[in-house]
Amino acid sequence: MRQLFLPLLLVFFTACKNSGSDLPIREYHQAVQPLMYENSQLADYFTDLAGRIHLEKVSGDQVAEEFKGKLIPLAKRLQNNAQRIQLREGPLARVHAGLVEAWDLRAKSYAEMLQAYESSDNSVFEKALKGNSVSKQKEELYFGLANRYFATENLRLFQFPETE
Repeated sequence: MRQLFLPLLLVFFTACKNSGSDLPIREYHQAVQPLMYENSQLADYFTDLAGRIHLEKVSGDQVAEEFKGKLIPLAKRLQNNAQRIQLREGPLARVHAGLVEAWDLRAKSYAEMLQAYESSDNSVFEKALKGNSVSKQKEELYFGLANRYFATENLRLFQFPETE
């Protein structure tokens, strides 16, 4: 019985050894790349709204409605979907945590922008713009680091993938 137990124990520990590592790079890429389509859509919404605000083609109420109806829900959905990608501790997990942090900060910044519009508070709006800028910097850092991993498998993560 002992002779059978030792090989089984060895097989068990060998099989479990890899369970504590990151998702394989290809599997991680397949999990995160689809999020980038919505991320691109969110960037388009934000850029369009910013352009209309700059040209004074949208009222404060309309701005608030777009934040409530489009921007904040999509930003939160992206943040939640990124958080759902579970990686074990390791270098790739730390890189992915940067994306989650960036998207969390962006969602908070959008909520602050809405608050600023509703209360006509420029100081809140300036704080929100700064937070949004930091989130973009963190997101850019994530793409640079993530693509270093993906390059080892001849993959690339596209921040703004083309649609058909």
